Amino acid sequence: MKRINRLAFMICAFICLLFMLQAMPVSAKIVFVNINSTGRNNGNSWENAYLNLHNGLDKAEAGDEIWVARGTYKPSSGSNRDLYFKLKTGISLFGGFLGNELDLSERNPSKNATVLSGDIGVPDDSTDNSYCVVKAREVQRACLDGFIISGGNADECG
Repeated sequence: MKRINRLAFMICAFICLLFMLQAMPVSAKIVFVNINSTGRNNGNSWENAYLNLHNGLDKAEAGDEIWVARGTYKPSSGSNRDLYFKLKTGISLFGGFLGNELDLSERNPSKNATVLSGDIGVPDDSTDNSYCVVKAREVQRACLDGFIISGGNADECG
C-alpha cells in the first residue's frame, strides 16, 4: 500500500510541476525593425531587422518589445488609405534607436526621430493620406514610446 501511495504522490507532483511550468511566462524577446537594414529581414537582431513595422507587429507576442530604428515608417507602401499600424495587447513598441543599441536605456528619441507617417500619397497633400496611422482598439497593456505620429487624415477613422 505504501508503494501505491508513493507512486500516486509522484504522479501528482509531476502533474503539478507540469501545470506550474505551463503557467510560467515564456521569456520575452526583442523584435528589431530598421527600414535601412540590409540583413535577413527576420527581426532577430539589428543586422537582420525587419524593414517593415507591420512584420514586427505580426511576429511579436504578448510580453515582447519591438525596437524601431530611426526613419519614417508608413502603414502602406501604396495608396491604400485604410491601412494602419495596429497595436497588440502586451506588446511594447519603442522608437528612437540609432540601430546598434544593446539596451533600451541607450536609445535617444530626440536624436533618432522615428516617425509613423500617414503621408502615403503625394507628399504634403493630406487628401490622400492614411485615414488612421495607429490604432489601439481593444488593446490592453500596450506601450508606444519614442515615436512621432504624423500625416493622418482622420476624417474616416472608425
